[in-house]
Amino acid sequence: MLDATRNAAPEVIYHLGAMLGFACEADPGGAMRVNAMGSLHIMEAARMFGVRQVMFASSVTTFALGLPDNHMADHDPQNPVNLYGVLKLMTEGLGRYYRHKHGIDFRAIRFPSVVGPGNRTPGLATYTTEMIEAAQQGKPYIVQADANSAIPVLYVADSARALIELSATPEKSLSRREYLVDGIKPTPTAATLAKMVRAAFPEAEIDFRPNPDWQPFLDIYARPIDDSAARNDWGWAAQYDYARIIREFRTPLSYNFTQTIKGHQK
Repeated sequence: MLDATRNAAPEVIYHLGAMLGFACEADPGGAMRVNAMGSLHIMEAARMFGVRQVMFASSVTTFALGLPDNHMADHDPQNPVNLYGVLKLMTEGLGRYYRHKHGIDFRAIRFPSVVGPGNRTPGLATYTTEMIEAAQQGKPYIVQADANSAIPVLYVADSARALIELSATPEKSLSRREYLVDGIKPTPTAATLAKMVRAAFPEAEIDFRPNPDWQPFLDIYARPIDDSAARNDWGWAAQYDYARIIREFRTPLSYNFTQTIKGHQK
């Protein structure tokens, strides 16, 4: 990380790398090395080589316990219940420390479930991507969530654009440094998403078999996101609804968040 930062001399670092939820639970030591120490290495590289800004991909999983029943907002308590969320919250705190201590312009976006073709990392809410891909490939798909689960969904291109727009917003316009963003409004249920996939792929076979171990965690995040701070401070608005997301899926499948960011920067 140090050599890469010294050689590239970037003005902005986009910190997107992490082990995700299931992987963190399976290998806590690895999660600490990748998600915690990786974040520290990035912040130290930024400090040592004068990087102006660090943009961080955080997560709604920094929230969990103590949320209101009807929404999730930036000012709500952050009490994560899994290691992934704990380490995302740790990096938010680390970024604030480096901002106040060393003057690094740290900013973060707390992403919901990000949908994009070719996502191979399993997770609680990856059914939002997987049911489209299975239908596209003519394969049956079982959603391991209740049909009424309403997990906020954001397309990968919108996610990349959100980071770029927040990065470019003048500091004087910001009321905070960490923002929730939402995608499709109102948040669709899993049954609604399945209906839309079937409309695009009439032969799609989609069934629901909720996983009793997963559902309590899904229920935590099955609430609307209040992203009014992002909307008010830097004009955030998602551009992709789920119908457009389905149309964006192509073969061969590819999912590259970094390349998506570069494409939006041109």
